[in-house]
Amino acid sequence: MQYGSDTGAGHYFSGGVISAAPDMRFGLRFNTVDGIVDFDAGDYLYYSRSTDTFLFNIGGTTKATIDSGGVMNVTQLALDGQFYQTVASGTHNPLINFDSNDYLAYDRTANLFAFNVGGILRASIDGSGNIAAGGIFPGNDAAFSIKMVGGTPTILFDSGDTIRYDRANDKFVFGIGGVEVASIDAGGNLRIRGTITQSTTP
Repeated sequence: MQYGSDTGAGHYFSGGVISAAPDMRFGLRFNTVDGIVDFDAGDYLYYSRSTDTFLFNIGGTTKATIDSGGVMNVTQLALDGQFYQTVASGTHNPLINFDSNDYLAYDRTANLFAFNVGGILRASIDGSGNIAAGGIFPGNDAAFSIKMVGGTPTILFDSGDTIRYDRANDKFVFGIGGVEVASIDAGGNLRIRGTITQSTTP
């Protein structure tokens, strides 16, 4: 043990553990130049001078770190047993869990947010701002959507097959294959392009 000198040298301990407990489980020790505070066997707070980082170890495994920038790295950040933030082990996608199987996940590959309720995908928003919602859109069918097209509310069923609402003329317009084939206005007037053929098939 060195306790300083008249020249102003600091006080330090070396060669063993500084412990406040007879069983030596709780104490302060050094690993070369790094400081370690032991709480129990395998449970300790470690400070790495080379990386300027604190490491929290439980059972001999690092469970969390805090670096000099204040960045915390943890496996799971939890406020209670059901409300937590984590990264999915299989997909490596970050998610926020609210309750059992109710969570918001970010799909890094598809670049979209996915809202899951009861373990089922109910809605999603992708990088282009397209919204898909279970019960309104079947799954994530890219061909079927509801969106504003050129300022006009439009339901798109497939490429070129649409129903749009013409606000200026107060009418619905039906398109097939990119061609407007019919419309119906507020007065109940139905206009159909082409020849009308009667069929017994519903």
